[in-house]
Order: sequence, then structure tokens, then C-alpha cells
Amino acid sequence: MSQFEYTDLNKFKVSIGVSLIGLTFLLPWLFFKENFDLLIKTEELKTYTETAQNIVKQRQLIVSYFPIVILIIILLTFLLGIFLCYKGIIGWNKNERLKREAIQLSNKLLTQETEKFAAGKDVPTDIPSTVEDGNEVEIYSIPIPINDLWELNHWGSDVASIKNGKMVFTGTRTRLETDGCHINLKDLLQIGKFYKVSCFVKAILNTTGEFQLWCHDNIGIDPHGFEKAIPYAIPSVVGERCSLKFEAKFNGNIRIHLQYKPGTGEIEISDIRIIPL
Repeated sequence: MSQFEYTDLNKFKVSIGVSLIGLTFLLPWLFFKENFDLLIKTEELKTYTETAQNIVKQRQLIVSYFPIVILIIILLTFLLGIFLCYKGIIGWNKNERLKREAIQLSNKLLTQETEKFAAGKDVPTDIPSTVEDGNEVEIYSIPIPINDLWELNHWGSDVASIKNGKMVFTGTRTRLETDGCHINLKDLLQIGKFYKVSCFVKAILNTTGEFQLWCHDNIGIDPHGFEKAIPYAIPSVVGERCSLKFEAKFNGNIRIHLQYKPGTGEIEISDIRIIPL
């Protein structure tokens, strides 16, 4: 490897590891290319001054320990190089697996969008991609667009609307205690895997309405039984990211709820993502 690779931690580990392994072959050559005054004949040594003779003898004595020291250094350097290469390759393999899973999730979601389009409904053209120009810009996440796939006001109120690709909640009354919207994503997840579901939420000044992120696997298909929710809270004015850990325990389906507890002001939700863990 001609140079160290700094663009990725795993590549950096491998480049360091390969360099250390190469160094183990270079060290013996560097040692044996020097004679360290070992070729001086006894007759020639007697011609030196007493001080020079002592220096040469001390140097020869020190050099006599070099093979053992060099061998230990070579062994430790080689083992460290192997370890770093192993850790780098394992980390790279994990990242590639996560990226493949994210791409599979993205393909499933886009397939659902295409089916919706085939049924005569518009498909948004601004769905962000998971990977940009082959670079690992995104952290292996799949964006969930906010569009007409969402069922608004699922409990009969009029508090949820979509504005400029964002979900907006406003209103001081709901038919039940709360209301909101949801989207069903069928066979999007891999059974047995964990995912992080997150979104960006913010509120205008003096908002008293509250927001909750709630996910479960019941889209009307058995078996099901897993759900997770964060507590209701008033989002900050500057905005914050809310997230929860979801397990695809019984099936590969997920229903994402954006819930609203009525109050004054306005709450805006955007950038909804599912991230494989």
C-alpha cells in the first residue's frame, strides 16, 4: 500500500496493518545489511587504541542481543498488523452489510411508490437517495417521504396536514384525546433485526400541543405484537430529533404513527428515517 488511507476508519486500520506487516520483512534486511564491526579481525582490533577496542567490544556485545530483540519486535509488529487488518476488514464487512440492507429497504419503499404511481397517484420526485455518488454520505438510513401514502387524521379529527413535504399539526381540539397520522410499510424490515426510527420535530413559539412518535407492527396481518413509543412532549422551537428502537420481532411490517395531543401553536415533522442497527 503506497500511502495511508484516511477517508474511512476501517480503511485506515487496514492500511496501518499492511504497513506493519511489510515492516516485519524490512527490519531483518535493515539489521543484516550492517556489519556492526563484527567483521573486524582480532589482529586488526589490536592495532586500535585501548579506548577504541573497548568501544568496539561493547558494541559487539550489544549487537549480540539484537537477534532476540529484533525477533520479538518483528513478532509483535506482525501480530499487531494482522490484528488491525482483521478489525478493519470486519468493520468494513459490517458497514457493507448495513449499506446493502439500507439499499434493500430503499428498493422496497420505492417499489411501493411505483405501485402507487401505477394506480394513478402522483409520486414525489424529491425522495432523497441513501448513497450519493457512491460515497457513504448517509449513515445507512432509508428516508420515508411524507406524501399521500400517509393516512391523515386517522381518528376523525382535523389537525394533520402536509405542507411542502412536511407533516404539520395544529389545533386545540380532537375527536378523541389525541389524533395524528400513520403510514403502513409492508415487508420493509427483516425479521429478527433492530432498527432506529427517527424524525426531526420542531414547534413555533408558545406552542402547547405535544408530539409522540409511536411504531408497531400491526398493519392488519398476523402475526404481530411489537410496539414502541416515546412519551408525549412539546418540541423545542429550534427543533430536535426524536427516535426509538424498533424490533422486527414477529414480521417485517411497520406502522409509523405521528401522534398529536391538541394545544395551541403548531408542530412540524420532517426527515423521517429508518436506520438498520
